[in-house]
Amino acid sequence: MKKNKLTLSLTQNALFCACAIVLSIFESFLPDLPVAVPGMKPGLANIVTMTAIEVLGFSSSLYVTVAKSCFVLLTRGVTAFLMSISGGLCSMVLMYVIMRSKKPRFGCIGTAVAGAFAHNMAQLTMASLLTNTLIFYYVPFISIISVVTGSITGTAVYFVLPPIVRALKHSGDIPK
Repeated sequence: MKKNKLTLSLTQNALFCACAIVLSIFESFLPDLPVAVPGMKPGLANIVTMTAIEVLGFSSSLYVTVAKSCFVLLTRGVTAFLMSISGGLCSMVLMYVIMRSKKPRFGCIGTAVAGAFAHNMAQLTMASLLTNTLIFYYVPFISIISVVTGSITGTAVYFVLPPIVRALKHSGDIPK
């Protein structure tokens, strides 16, 4: 029985990691958002991260974040990896704290907006460290962009999460 739970957990983690990587690949083909901040993308992998937090928990969402960042390392290099891992970890931890909070929740969109902002601020900090340049004049733009991109990913989670939870509960494969 214990072996079956381990196999199920590994399979679920692998599927979530694969989904995050596929969304990352898809997003790499999209043009940068037409804003003042170079390299801005919508953050579609956060859909998978938020879903993993809700369905599988902290450790699985950590696996998803690290796996996606390792894929970025292999395909786009060290600088992109540092940007990905810093933003991904900050975003994932903040979204986890918000989603597990006992106080009134922000909902999918509010959580995703907070995650997008944390992700963007961590990447901005990493870019500042890598370039040895103060580039925090981007913060007002990042704040606005976080609301837009977070609203997009939060809306996607709002529609994707319930059927996934229902399917896993129906099959008896949901942890908790």
